Amino acid sequence: MADLTKQELYEHVGADTAQAEHIAKPQLSYARDVARRFFSNRIAVLSVAVLALIAIMAVIGPFMTSYDYRTTDVAAVSEKLASEAGRAALGPDAEHWFGVDSLGRDLWARVWMGTRYSLLIGFAAALVQAIIGVLIGCVSGYFGGMVDVIIMRAVDIMDAIPYLIYVIIIMMVLGSGFLPILLALTLTGWLSMARLVRGQILALKSEDYILAARNLDTSPVRIMLRHLIPNCMGSIIVSLSMAIPNAIFSEAFLSFLGIGLSAPLTSLGQLISTGIQEMRNYPYQLIIPSAVISLLMLSLQLIGDGLRDAVDPKLRK
Repeated sequence: MADLTKQELYEHVGADTAQAEHIAKPQLSYARDVARRFFSNRIAVLSVAVLALIAIMAVIGPFMTSYDYRTTDVAAVSEKLASEAGRAALGPDAEHWFGVDSLGRDLWARVWMGTRYSLLIGFAAALVQAIIGVLIGCVSGYFGGMVDVIIMRAVDIMDAIPYLIYVIIIMMVLGSGFLPILLALTLTGWLSMARLVRGQILALKSEDYILAARNLDTSPVRIMLRHLIPNCMGSIIVSLSMAIPNAIFSEAFLSFLGIGLSAPLTSLGQLISTGIQEMRNYPYQLIIPSAVISLLMLSLQLIGDGLRDAVDPKLRK
């Protein structure tokens, strides 16, 4: 009986020792734990590689050819069309890797320059939307009361009007260009971010550490910047990753309708719009920019899904 008691005692001490060793191990921070889960997702990592490759080509692609994306050569196109192999001569070859359009502009340079503008507009619009939405949502959720009512009713009214109306009004007043399209995309794009952050703040502001900070007469700005917003960063990053492809698609849609970027600037949506007009005779003018924007949108969506699973692994169950 004594031997059995001693064996049980040894087993109990061994279990405590193993538990103590486990506790003594260095613990991962939240950011490192999210990064570990994200990079264990092979599809998300592959999407990051594809996005990085597209971004690199958007930077260096126009410099890999001696042709400028704005330079036209209508005389050369007319000469090629007059020949027997005119249509084939306008397609991809050793000189023009993606071929040329009906105005003689090099499509290699135009596709990658259009990708550059699409990425710039998408990331810039999503970032501005996030900043505005986070600030307004944080103020609304933290102060509550009449401030929350006024802000949320204003958000509801703005959200009730289709954003295409805002875009048309802005384009009529300011004209087409990079800044007008950026303003049009950010004017109402922050509404969903504001609602998301407001909900997070309402759940966090009753926590003990927030109440303690209030009792220490900490300013509301400091509480929001040091405590509330950092604790919402997981949801903010996921929402931001989803807003980027939405902004790129919106810009492509507006350019496709002819109210986006104007010449000599170009974007993937504008190239697709031009390619549809020449689809029967020169299908490569539609296929190439469509393939690029499809890969871009798919990679961004998969990265967003990977971030969502990494931030909240319970969503995968």
